[in-house]
This record gives sequence, C-alpha cells and structure tokens, in this order.
Amino acid sequence: MSDVWTTSGTGSFYPDSLQSPYSYVPSAQDIANGGVNLTCTANLNCGVAQATIKLTFTGTLPSILWNSFYPSSATSCGQAPVTVTPYVSNAASVQWTTKGTGTFDNPANTSVVYRPSALDVSAGSVILYINATNGNGQCSVTDSFTINLITSSIASLGNNSTICLQNPGSGTAVHLNVTDTAHVSFGGGSGTFYPYFQNNTLYYYPSASEINAGTVTLTASIPATSTCGAGSSQVTLTLLQAPIVNAGSNQMVCSSGGAYSQVILNGSASVSNSNPSMTYYWGTNGTGTFNSQSVLSTVYTPSISDFRDTAVTITLNASYGSISCSSNNSIIITFKNPLKLNQIPNIIGCSGSVIPIDSSLSSYGTWSTTGKGSILMNSTNAVNGYQSLTTDTIVHMQLISFNDGICPQDTMHVELIMKPIVVSITSNQNTVGNTVTTCSDSVQLSGLSQSGKDINWSTNGTGSFLPSATGPNTFYHFSSQDKTTGNIKIFISASNSVCTPAYDTINVKSIPPSQTIYAGTDQVVPSGNITLSGTHTGVGYVRWSTNGTGVGINAAAGFN
Repeated sequence: MSDVWTTSGTGSFYPDSLQSPYSYVPSAQDIANGGVNLTCTANLNCGVAQATIKLTFTGTLPSILWNSFYPSSATSCGQAPVTVTPYVSNAASVQWTTKGTGTFDNPANTSVVYRPSALDVSAGSVILYINATNGNGQCSVTDSFTINLITSSIASLGNNSTICLQNPGSGTAVHLNVTDTAHVSFGGGSGTFYPYFQNNTLYYYPSASEINAGTVTLTASIPATSTCGAGSSQVTLTLLQAPIVNAGSNQMVCSSGGAYSQVILNGSASVSNSNPSMTYYWGTNGTGTFNSQSVLSTVYTPSISDFRDTAVTITLNASYGSISCSSNNSIIITFKNPLKLNQIPNIIGCSGSVIPIDSSLSSYGTWSTTGKGSILMNSTNAVNGYQSLTTDTIVHMQLISFNDGICPQDTMHVELIMKPIVVSITSNQNTVGNTVTTCSDSVQLSGLSQSGKDINWSTNGTGSFLPSATGPNTFYHFSSQDKTTGNIKIFISASNSVCTPAYDTINVKSIPPSQTIYAGTDQVVPSGNITLSGTHTGVGYVRWSTNGTGVGINAAAGFN
C-alpha cells in the first residue's frame, strides 16, 4: 500500500508528500485564505481510497524578541522603578504579570514600568512575565524578564588585566558595568575616556606617560541617590607595548642552489620602554628550511619549489609577557636564475691572421686569452676577433660572465687552433735532394698538404699533368721540348679560405733513352798498370769496375 498527500493551498509537505510522518507548512496565502484542505490518496489491493481533512488558520503566532537593544534582564538599585521594553510583533494585546509583590504602571502596555516592593528587593530579584495574543485571541505566546535588585550602585570596570598595545595611542577597550551610565564619572588616568557607551563598553586612550610607565589605574564612581548608595570601582591595567620588529630588507638570491641561494637573515626586535626577554619565531609561506627559527640571526635555505614560485615571504614574529604581546614583520625573497654560457666549438684559424669571434657574446661577459696576440673590438667595444701571431699554434680564449653580485659567474672556454698550410712534393722515382732524375717519358708526383684544401700543379715546362693538374697525386708527361731541355721545374700550391696559399718546387731531370757506351778493345798486357779509353753517346756520368782484385786509379774520373 502507498499513499500520497495533496493540498488545496500553496504550502508544502515536509519532508515531502510521499514520506511518513508528514508535516504541512502553510504558505502566507494559505493563512490569508483562512485554511486549506489536505487529501490523502491510498492505493490499496482492492482499489483507491481517499480521505480529506480541513485545516483552519486562526491567525499568526505573536513574537517577543530580546536582543542587545531589547535586553531580557536588568539590574536596578533598591525600589527604583524599572522600565521594560521588549520588541513584540503580530500581537493585538499584551498582559504583564509577576510573582513578585511590586506594581505595574500599566500592565497592558508593551513598554511597562515596574516598581519593586521591599520584599522584591529583599529577595534580590523578581521575574516579570509578558503574554502576547493575536487578533482573534486564538494564538498567544509568553516570555519573561528578570530584574536583579541591589541596595547600592555598581560601577565595575572589570578585573585587573594586561593589555598589548599594537599601536600605542589607539583606544584600549575597558569593560564598564554600571547601573546608570548617565551619572557615572571616571578618573585616575591621565589619558582620555571616549565619551560613548555601547553595550556598557568604555574606550580609554592611555597617555604617553602611562604607556611609558607601563601601568595605569582607572576609577569609576556613581554618587548616592535617594534609592541607592554611592558606588565605585578601580581597575589596574598593565600596558605592554608590542615589539618593534624588523625582519630586514627584501632580498634577491640566486636559484642556482648552494651558498648563492642561502638567505642570510638578521632580524631585530625591541620595546621602547623596557628590555624584556622575548621569544622569536621565523616563518615562511615557502617550503625551505631555517637553520633555526627561534633566533634573530639565521639562514633560510630555499627549496626547489621555492625556486619555481620565483619568490617567498619570510616573517619574523616576536612576543613577550604573560599574554604573549607580539607583532611581526615580513620581507620578500625573490629568486634570480643564473646565466648559463653555452659552449661553442673550437675555432680553426691561421697563424698571423685575424680569427673572427661572434661579437654578440660580449654582451654576456668579458674575454681574456693566453695568446700573445691582440683581442680586437668593434666600434661598440664588443670583442669581434683575435689577431694571431705567426708563432701561435693553439690559443686559449675564455669568456667569464659579468658579476651581478647575486649568481655565480659562468665560464666558457674555446680554443683557437692555428693550422698554417704546409705543402711538399715527393716522387717514387730516382730522387736526390730536390731533384728527380728519370729516363721515362713521365714522372709520378705526390703532393702532401697540411690544412690545405685546394691543391694545384704547374710547371715551367711544356708537358702535361695527367689525369689532372689538381689533387694530391698526378703524373707529369714530358714534351719533346722538355726532353731536349733536359731540366724543368714542377710547382705545387695549396690554399684554403683562411690562410695565405703555400708553395713547393721540385726539379725534374729528363735523360733521353738513346745512350751508348764502349769500354774499348780487349788487351793482353804484362803486369803493371792498364790504360783504358772508353767512348759514349748520351751519357753524362760513368764509373769503371772489375771482377778482379786490382785497384782502379781514378775509377770514377771519366771515360779515359
């Protein structure tokens, strides 16, 4: 079985129309209409059943309100009349009653005056009751008001206390509890009473001398009246000045880590009129660590997370006294990324020439060198080259980043490697010194070059180079004129984009292949010297030899 509630009005069911138990909250329109019909519909096994009830609204429930403006109790002196004024709404009439023996001026008024009796005063208090009824008399509500009755005036400033003055000269709130604030008078201090009461709170401004002395005693007095005797009260305030705290100046440190990233902290804290023992505490919104958080001078080591955040706040708090009178001061630590110089490749150059250097690098630091040449600058005083000496081989250049006083300097090293061109000519044929002698129609040549890229062959002869007059290896083929001349010179040169071209020369002697030589006729001679006379064609040099054991005289002297 299930049931559903519905209404003819505009109110609502709580928690809803499908759950039991049910509550109905009428709307303002329901109340204005005077009532609603509520219908329950049940789904049964044998069918659907309905039942309806009628709710009649006779009016709105009255309300009685007490707050700081309409207090629910009061303190009165003796049999002095007491005025009670609650806030009442939705009521057509009210009626005051009491279990005391005093009297009301008009108990049917919302604001009423009650005159306590001697028995009320003897009892120390009396409770008044107010009943509020709506227009048709169907709805009513009752509340109470308590009057505390005393026999003398009360002027209480509260208990002795210690106060921390964050800004000396600002108002110090002192609690005041008196029966008649219109007749109370104050004294005892050389400061200023602020002449305004709100919820029985008085504001007092201590004087400079009181702040410096650290204490002041205040007095509140109420003169005697026909119903109450005089009342007075004193309170002693111990005045503590908040410490003057200085965490130092904002700082910028390097995010490189290590000593360059450590934040050196030297805080201070003082009290102008005393030298108390203070407690210190360093804190931060970062995630780094302090060497110590409880001393004025310490070191803060930032975390990697701090570096990513680019800045953190560090706060120094100082406090003293039984109430921990304290104040604080903060600084901001900003992190700077270090300059990192990117390494460049070594530079190849030629001795005695200018080796160019990227001038934009000078914007990051200062160049120096181990070389004896000159560092060159352009019109903006930026280093743009190195003038090498002919004796230079390897020159070390160093760029040190500018010192900003925050991050460590970085260093970049580069080597200037001098590679002058060196060339030489060799041949696999008969070579003596710088001369090649050959009987062939050509001579094989090899050129050796260090640091040279382009090798070229040339000659003062009229022959030709095959396969080419360029490259390290070639053959020189003699012309007829070369053979007739007998002696020619062959030259090699090598060059690159930096250095001055280099040269080498070799002499080539060509011997014609048509040669004859004749040692003379056979001889039969007695012992002694033998004279020999040879003949030749096309031979420039001869030497005699024998298979015997005799001795040749001037064997290399010639043909005779």
